[in-house]
Amino acid sequence: TYEGTELTREKRGSLAKTLSRKKILELLNTTEEDIHEYGISINNMKKIFQFFSIPVKLYNYQCQLIFQYFPPNHDKGHRKRILQH
Repeated sequence: TYEGTELTREKRGSLAKTLSRKKILELLNTTEEDIHEYGISINNMKKIFQFFSIPVKLYNYQCQLIFQYFPPNHDKGHRKRILQH
């Protein structure tokens, strides 16, 4: 779906990071051929989650949490409050 496009984070001036296939391959230090042949582990993907500050929860087929990552700044105004007193 996103082949050849770049998903851009909210711009913060020169600090903005662009999520692209090229940047992912660079961070993983691999090639597309290697990914197609060997896949990517959750631990390798953690580098991507950390670099782009992406909160992640992964579940198995039984809906059991198998991995989660929350950036250090995740609770500092990045989540919307649904219920307020």
